[in-house]
Amino acid sequence: KPQTCDIGVSHVCGLDGLGACIMFLTKGHSVHRVQISLGSLTPVLVAAGSTDCHLVEAPSAFCALSEDVAAIACFDGTLRIMRLGIGEYELVDTSLLRRFVHGLVTQVQPAVMALAVAGSGASGLRLLAFSADGQLRLWEVLERRGYLLASDAVESSDPLASHVGTSSVYMRMSPDSSRACLVLGNTVHLIRLPDGSQSDSKLELEELEPPFSNAVPSLVALSQSGLWSFWSGPNREQLFHL
Repeated sequence: KPQTCDIGVSHVCGLDGLGACIMFLTKGHSVHRVQISLGSLTPVLVAAGSTDCHLVEAPSAFCALSEDVAAIACFDGTLRIMRLGIGEYELVDTSLLRRFVHGLVTQVQPAVMALAVAGSGASGLRLLAFSADGQLRLWEVLERRGYLLASDAVESSDPLASHVGTSSVYMRMSPDSSRACLVLGNTVHLIRLPDGSQSDSKLELEELEPPFSNAVPSLVALSQSGLWSFWSGPNREQLFHL
């Protein structure tokens, strides 16, 4: 097949910590998998196959949940869970469907702009999704269906936040999956996730103050001990730890 540029890349680590699976989503709507073994002095890379995705619209976000499960969001608002080589199903917010029925919102689902795997839940894997309508949703993904665990609206002080493109929106998880950071335009939001065993799931959101005037986040990541961020502004660039 002709080579196409990647539009999404994601990875998951092996349970033994000695390997990883990297997945690529291409413009040709194919997911390619590469297994990496780190058990020896020289890493071993093995091509683990490809799966064609039958997408009607262009994808807006991509995330690997496990070595054979991926989440693909499209600009038409759909969010699909794909068991590669087996099948797929769609995640649907039933509260949004009820508002469609009662005419409270237009029948156009907002595009999902960012995805992140959020560890394990009570029965499956958890997926964090941010949509263009400003909603943050936490899903639990099972083998054949998914459940919405919690949702909340992200209030941003950046007036252009609702108009940013996918390159300006991304999420990063902490190693223990208890926290996430959402970079939305010129703002950074810290998200505290409920424990996977809690029945009363609730998201806690906090917008972080920029470290100096007119600062723009260019790189943000979470470690076990805190949040690391690299900010740039007029005649100034600096790394901060919170």
